[in-house]
Amino acid sequence: MRSVGYGGGTIKCLRCGYCCKHLWVVILKDGNKPPTDNNLEAHLGHGEPCRHLKGKTPGKYRCAIHSGKHYRGCPCDRHKQVERDPKDVCRMGRHVLGRTRA
Repeated sequence: MRSVGYGGGTIKCLRCGYCCKHLWVVILKDGNKPPTDNNLEAHLGHGEPCRHLKGKTPGKYRCAIHSGKHYRGCPCDRHKQVERDPKDVCRMGRHVLGRTRA
C-alpha cells in the first residue's frame, strides 16, 4: 500500500488504478525529468491508463515513477482527497476494489 500526499498528510493508496485510468490529470511526460512546463501533458482518462501505470490486476497496480526523484511535487503527488484522517485508506480504491472482488 502506498501513501499519497494530500494537503498536509497522506492517504493510503489501494492501487486500484481508478485515478490513473479515469481522472483528467496533468502528468509528467518523462518521469526522469522535473515537472517543468515542457515536461507536462494532460492525461484525459476515459478508461485509458496513464503511461506510467504498470500492472494488470486491480489492487496490484503500481506507478513506474512514484519512487523517482521527480515524482515529488508533480501533479499526481499533489492529488487531493478529503479525508478525516491522513491514515485513512483511499475511499475510491476501497469502493472500486470492493466491486471487483464481489
